[in-house]
Amino acid sequence: MNIYYIRMQENNETQIVTCCICGAEQDVSHYCDEYKEELIKHQMCHTCDHWRMNHELDLDPHKRGPHKYAIINGKHFVLNGGSPGFRGFAGAKFKIKFNDGTIKECSDLWHQGNILEAHPHWRELMPDNAEFMKEEGYQWCS
Repeated sequence: MNIYYIRMQENNETQIVTCCICGAEQDVSHYCDEYKEELIKHQMCHTCDHWRMNHELDLDPHKRGPHKYAIINGKHFVLNGGSPGFRGFAGAKFKIKFNDGTIKECSDLWHQGNILEAHPHWRELMPDNAEFMKEEGYQWCS
């Protein structure tokens, strides 16, 4: 089991967190108390914490679970993740085929970011699980 330590310094209300994943140092003093406590608790920078939260949501069948998120070419998407009145990609239609053969159509797709730009740790935990089907009448992202 790996044990990670967090280094914090409080100088003029500055709080520096050293990320246990990527090693980045980040001043968390400007975040709201609730989120600052999350970063300190998980010993992560903002970027690594973003991927930690997405990974946890993806694995929870009551929150996202299978076929409610797609990782395509290293990009993370959430299907039907918007609020009433707001649609991802302005409501463009997408057809997504998951690695298990399941096909989903979606007109409310939300891009969460590019995992390839994150630390390799996240890419290993979050491999591609789907692909866009390139068919007439549907959009796709490269």
